[in-house]
Order: sequence, then structure tokens, then C-alpha cells
Amino acid sequence: QQSNNSSSDENRSSGHASMSDTGHSSPRDAVSAGNERLNAGDDLMIQKPIRSKLAAQHGRSRHRATPARLHVPWSGSGGLEDIKLALQQLTLRSHTSTSTYSSVSAGSESSEPAIIRLMRHSSLETINTNVTSADEFVWVDSHNRLVELQHLPWSNHCILRVLQSGRCKEHMARVSVETIPRLSYLLQRALVRMGRETQRLSSTLGICTKHDITISFRIVLCPPLADSCIKACLRAAAMLAVSGDCTLKQSKSSRAGLQMQVGRFHRWMKDVNLTRFIHEYAAVYLCAGIENLLEEILLQCLPSDSDVNLTATLLEHAIANNGDLWGLLQPYAHLNAGRIASGALALPRWASVSSVSSGRDSGRSAAPPETSLMTTCVGSLQELQDLIGRMKPRIPLCPKAISTLFYFMRCSQLEHGDQGNSSAVQELCYERAYVVLPPLVEWLRVATAHGEHRFAAILDKDDIMQAARLLLPGVDCPVRALGEEAVRVRRNNGNEEDQVEATKQIQVRKFLLL
Repeated sequence: QQSNNSSSDENRSSGHASMSDTGHSSPRDAVSAGNERLNAGDDLMIQKPIRSKLAAQHGRSRHRATPARLHVPWSGSGGLEDIKLALQQLTLRSHTSTSTYSSVSAGSESSEPAIIRLMRHSSLETINTNVTSADEFVWVDSHNRLVELQHLPWSNHCILRVLQSGRCKEHMARVSVETIPRLSYLLQRALVRMGRETQRLSSTLGICTKHDITISFRIVLCPPLADSCIKACLRAAAMLAVSGDCTLKQSKSSRAGLQMQVGRFHRWMKDVNLTRFIHEYAAVYLCAGIENLLEEILLQCLPSDSDVNLTATLLEHAIANNGDLWGLLQPYAHLNAGRIASGALALPRWASVSSVSSGRDSGRSAAPPETSLMTTCVGSLQELQDLIGRMKPRIPLCPKAISTLFYFMRCSQLEHGDQGNSSAVQELCYERAYVVLPPLVEWLRVATAHGEHRFAAILDKDDIMQAARLLLPGVDCPVRALGEEAVRVRRNNGNEEDQVEATKQIQVRKFLLL
């Protein structure tokens, strides 16, 4: 019994309480055990090691347990024996732990009042109800971050092989060895973002196709990176299709002209449970797109001076000043697109062609001004409608979609300034910080990609909600349900037959989607 009590603090591996151990002995047994230890006297004091004493003192200073009151063994008249007994009791308390976080807290107490105190206040001492600000910060910070993958579908050798055999092989002499592991680590964040969007897009039908992967690239990546990755996907799929049956002994990666292994990507997509069924071409598209994205990252981060080598520090510096890569490779769950590390807005390349207006329209009309593309907040609904009208998106927005977008882009200061109110109006809720507000071009880019996924003729409220979920921190919405579709209805010009025909077409589309 003494040996069990003496190792109560030595065997402690954490600062949390073990509630199951306190029920092994009743309070009476604990009191009798304490009396036996008191009678043991000097023998117990000799057997206690110094290490246990130091551990007990460290445990009491670390935890916020209330020390038990010292039980005075004499009543009024003092004597040598009483003083000796008090010193023995004090020595026992220094060896045994009074913290309720110990594994044998009930058995380590040596007086009845202390045991009664533990029984009375055990719930207050074993459960820490005072959550510190640091604990809250850690939880919120981890909740708003991307998941760190434990198993990647590639290795550092795969990263090196891709760079040595692709478009970057001429620049490999300028790439430091320490850059390869850093590229592998940053690339997993793009993979996680791709997987999250693909999982949501394919959850409705339970099948992941190459169309879902293509739309995921358009949702997550900026227009130039998305176009480059999609071209690489089409090239790999074409090479795999024309390889024929004579090369079945080769792997899919060899047949598709890829350096990364398609089978590992297919296995990873199944392990993270993207959906029930994953088409083989979806794995080919994801592998080819990630491989092309790796090359794009390296090419954009290479120093302009040919005599300077690319190190891990220079890689981080180049990403921090690149509007196409900084938000993509950040560890946060939301996509801080259209900005660089300093918080300044950065216009994506080809924004006026790839994400705002189509190629036919851009050839005949002038591109919208940069101020319209980079608008982050507006003061009125009419102002937002004018901006969208000047930008001419490929897929128009319905009135409910514009109202929803105004809800996220509304600025109270601009609104009250437009109304002519000179006095300041106090809002009842804090507005989002400027550094997390995405520009209007990013809103339209993400919403248009969601509309393209279902081949929509008009963007509705749900498309804006999906864009807000990705672009804003702390915003979430459910996956789009099957059959919920906003359609464009022609105006009734007096021809009743055309109106009936349009209504029939709307109903047929709804029945086909159900």
C-alpha cells in the first residue's frame, strides 16, 4: 500500500484527472490508510525518495488545486510527542499529492477533513471551468485552419522527378535542395482545398467525375492557373485514351505521361472519402492538375536574376508577393483570394477575359475598369447593380443573387454617407475587417464556377452563398440540393403560346433533375 501511494506522482504522465481511479477505495478505507501511514512514522519518511517529493511539489505548483488544511493532532496542551507527530504529518503531506489531478488522489490524502473536502469539491477541482483566453485562441485557430494531411499521395522524390522532367528541368540548377520539401508541404494545402470542393460538388449524386475536378480547379485557382491546369488534365486524359490496349502492362501514369502516380491519387481520394464512386479519369485529372500546379508555382517563384538560387526563404518571399499564390497556399480554411501578404489587393491576370466576360464579348467591348473589379464593399444596392452591369459576367445574376451579394458587401459607413447622414450611426455588430474582404471579381469568379458546374443559365442565391463560404472566414452553408434551380422566364409579350411553351420547358427541366 505504501509503495502504491509513494508512486502516485512518479507515474503521473499528464495533468488531467483520472476519475476512474478515485473509486477504488471508500473514504473509511482511506482514513484508516492515512492513520497507518501516520503510525509508520520515520520508516515511511525514509522510504520516500527525494524524486517523489520534487514531483509532488512541481505538481502542486502546476495545478490550481486548493491545498488541504493541516490537521492539528493536539488539542490545547503541547508536548514533544505532539510536535513530533505534527512534523511527521507535515512530512507525509510533502510526499503525497493534494492535487485532484493525481491518479490516486483519494488515497494520497492523510486526514479525514481533507477527504471530506475532496468529496465535497471534487467536481470543482477536477473539471476546469475557467477556460483561459489562450485555450480559446488555440481552439478557434485550429478550427479555422486547413487539415494537415498525414499521408500524401506523393513523396519528395516524386516532387523532384516532376521538376527534373517537366518544364522546370532547365531551371533545376538554380533550385536549392531545401526547397523540395517546402514545395511538397505547401502543395498539400492546394490539394486539401481541391478535395474539399470536389467532395461538396460530388456529394449530391455520389460520383466524382472529371467535370467535378475541372470545376474545383476553377473554384480554387485564379483564372490563369485554372486554365493551365485544365489544359494539363485534358492532355493527360487524351494520352491515356489513345494509348490503346497494347500498353495495358504499363501504369496509368506512364500512359498519361505523368510523373506522379495516378493510383496513389485514386487511393487517396478513396481514403479521404470524397464520394462513393470515383471515376478513373477523375484521378487522372487531379494528378495532372496538381503536377502542373507544382510547375507553375516554381516558375512564378524563380528569381529574376539568373545567378540567384531559389531557397526556401526566397520561395516564401515570392509567394507572399504573388496574388495568385498567396491566398491559395495559406493554412486558413477560407480562401483569401485577390490579396498579397501585406493585405494589398492584387488583380488576377486575365481577369477581364477568364472570369468576368467571355472571349467574344471582350473582343467587341472595352474591359471594365480596374476600380470596378477590385471593389470590396458598396454603400447601396443600386451601386452594386451598376458595378455588375459594367463588368458583364458570363452568367447573369438573378435579383435574389444580387441582394445576397449586397448583404456580404454592404458597408455601413458608405451607406450612411450616401444617404447624407452627417452624424455617425452606431452599428449593433462589428463589420468584417478590410483585409478579409474579397474583391468583386473574386465573388463573380467563384459564383460563376458554381453555376458552370450545373450548366446554369443564371446565377442564384445559393451560388453567392457558396462563394461566401469559400471567400469569407466563419461563413458556412449546406451543399446545394438537387433540383433547386433558378431559371430565366421570358417576358410575356402577348403571345400566349410562347408563354405556355416556356412554362413547359421549365417543368421538364425540373422533372429531369429530380
